[in-house]
Parts: sequence; structure tokens; C-alpha cells
Amino acid sequence: LRLEYCLLAEDAVEVLVPASGTREETVSADTGEEEEVTRLWRAPRDAGILYRFATLDLPPLIFNRSRSFETGTISLDAISSRGDVREDHEDRCIGILIRLVTRDGTVLAEKRDLIRDHSSLDWTTFANRRDPREEEGSGTLTEVMVSNTN
Repeated sequence: LRLEYCLLAEDAVEVLVPASGTREETVSADTGEEEEVTRLWRAPRDAGILYRFATLDLPPLIFNRSRSFETGTISLDAISSRGDVREDHEDRCIGILIRLVTRDGTVLAEKRDLIRDHSSLDWTTFANRRDPREEEGSGTLTEVMVSNTN
């Protein structure tokens, strides 16, 4: 048997590495001259959904005995700025999808524990929206696109 899991989080803020921060040009209110500002974070208008998918091979399990396993992690960012305009942005955990699968791919059991806003996410949705550029089981769920080739 193997245990497949998918950790899910809402990506509401992205912390940028200072050396590669995005540069914006703004006009100074005091002098009226253009200034270059380096932002160390950005908050997209529509938060994407980050995921971490992995599989654990299970040793033989003893009936009716609990067994714990360690999963991977997913990083959550938080920003709190001070000044004239105070902004707070924070990634938030959405939940987890879990399923027990046999060697031949038969799904024996599925369980999901998700917050209400994303309670419709399931394994089928995950498979359809999985990031094709995924690295080491991590990525961002893509938007579902429909096209008509006629």
C-alpha cells in the first residue's frame, strides 16, 4: 500500500528575494521627480492555490493500531507593513487530500479536510488542475481552460 497526500495553501503574498526585487517607477509627491522603488513583496489580486503532492510507501500495517507518518511541508508567507498605509497579507492553509492506494492503482480510501471556501476541491479537480511545470511535487493549481478547435 501507499499513502498519497496533497497539502494545499492559498498563495496570498509572495516574498521577493531582495537582490531580484521588482522595480517600480513612481513620482515623488514632494519633488515631482521619478523615483525607483524596490518592492520586497507582492500580493496578487487573485490568490492562487499552492500544493505539495507526495507518496509514502507504507510498511505492513497492524489492524486497528494507530501509526503516524511524517509528510513534507509547504511554506506560508506573511507580510505586515508599517507606515502611512498599513497592509497585512498572509498565505493561509486550505487543507489536505489523502488517499490509500494499492500497488496496481486501486484507490481503497479517500479523505479530505478542507476549509469551507475550498471544500469542492477533490482528487479529480487536483488531477485536472495540476501544474505541468511541477517541481518535486510542488506547484500552483492552474485555472481550468476550455477551448474550441472547430
